Amino acid sequence: MPSDEMSVALYLEFLLQQRYPYSTLESACYGISWAHNLYGLPSPCDSKLVRNVLEAAKRELAKPVLKKEPVTPEMILSICNKFAGPNANLYDLRLAAICVTAYSAFLRYNELASLRCCDVSFCDTFVRIYIFKSKTDVYRDGAHVLLAKSDSVSCPFHMLNRYVGAANLDLSSSLPFFRALHFNKATSSYSLRSTGMSYTRTREIVLQALAELGYPKHLFGLHSLRAGGASAAANAGVSDRLFKRHGRWKTDRAKDGYIKDNLESLLSVSRSLHT
Repeated sequence: MPSDEMSVALYLEFLLQQRYPYSTLESACYGISWAHNLYGLPSPCDSKLVRNVLEAAKRELAKPVLKKEPVTPEMILSICNKFAGPNANLYDLRLAAICVTAYSAFLRYNELASLRCCDVSFCDTFVRIYIFKSKTDVYRDGAHVLLAKSDSVSCPFHMLNRYVGAANLDLSSSLPFFRALHFNKATSSYSLRSTGMSYTRTREIVLQALAELGYPKHLFGLHSLRAGGASAAANAGVSDRLFKRHGRWKTDRAKDGYIKDNLESLLSVSRSLHT
């Protein structure tokens, strides 16, 4: 004490060569600075040499963000065909309803988990979902998402209606809409608990379903459902205004990060040049 900048820079370089995470190098600098400041000594970590080594380590050890693949409409149809057949039990109907709802309404996990029974209401031609808690809702005013009724196998109206009937849900209660299940061995049937579903369990059953359909589950996550619905809507030509409102995005940059263009959408650019 005091240490010199060259010694600290060489120590950080040693940690870098040993492939320690960047947080280790940063903690080392904080510790060295704290010790010197404690005794009223100038900190060698304030020098340009040490700062440059630390900045180089941040760039060298940085890992690129690997986004999960979005699910496709074909994957959603496969989930509904396999797990939501006429004789499907409550466990499988809950799984199909989670996938279809998150896909169709562009739901994040926290929005899915905070969904209450009283937030879901059925009309003649659509189902209304009230999102009362979202990270983009800075004023906590909530938002409504409308899901249209259709004749498709993956129709969210029919899927949610089947789930409500099988689970015997009271749509006036404030209990979680998607809940943990209890299996009764005597009757070989499922019943709802009063508690919601954790992120780990929700992710587990969704990825397990994708694996059973033959998809590599390491490429997907819960956010793949939101990204998949957004990509399908964008490729179908939905206007940006309605697209952003449905997905509750504040900026175009945030919205565009979810979209994966399909082949036809990419080819439409060059086709338009020769029309």
